[in-house]
Amino acid sequence: MTKKLFVFGLIALGIILAGCSKDNPLEPQAGGSTISDESTSMGQSGMVAIAGQPIIGHFETVIETFIPIEFINGQPVKFTMHIVGKGFVTRIGVCTVEFDQIGDYSVDPITLVANGVVITDRNGNKLYFDSEGTASNDPVHPTFSGSFTFTGGTGPYSGACGMAKFKGSADTSVMTGEFSFAGTITYNCPA
Repeated sequence: MTKKLFVFGLIALGIILAGCSKDNPLEPQAGGSTISDESTSMGQSGMVAIAGQPIIGHFETVIETFIPIEFINGQPVKFTMHIVGKGFVTRIGVCTVEFDQIGDYSVDPITLVANGVVITDRNGNKLYFDSEGTASNDPVHPTFSGSFTFTGGTGPYSGACGMAKFKGSADTSVMTGEFSFAGTITYNCPA
């Protein structure tokens, strides 16, 4: 049961920002965001906001801890999981993800919630998001899906907003997983 539960925590999330090459939206550009879209407006920091740019990503994850936090009749039904991973996100490039997720196994489908998910780029800048999802009850190869909301960040990601959908799977026999996401992100959203 522990393997089954751990996997569901792989929700994953992931997310994103940073500049991309104008010619190839999947290729990160070394100085941060590029602003070359006619649909822009001024954001809270006086920087230009880019409205609704597509963002996609993929992460490989590992559940580092899987701890029961709620019991019914002596059986664990809710767990907290610490999840870390590495991946690639458009407008960010190679990056890491880290979060604590709560999995509620007392309901079907299993519910997954993670607030304060952090994606860190190669320069240490952070992009934040919150996620909600559900997971299948497969004890060895569970699948999961859901959505997340970008909630800001540091450096070039401060003021980021938008949404994305994710889906993924896990292999509980080795406590690993993977997830992909796609959505839109806006930089420097007004407060």
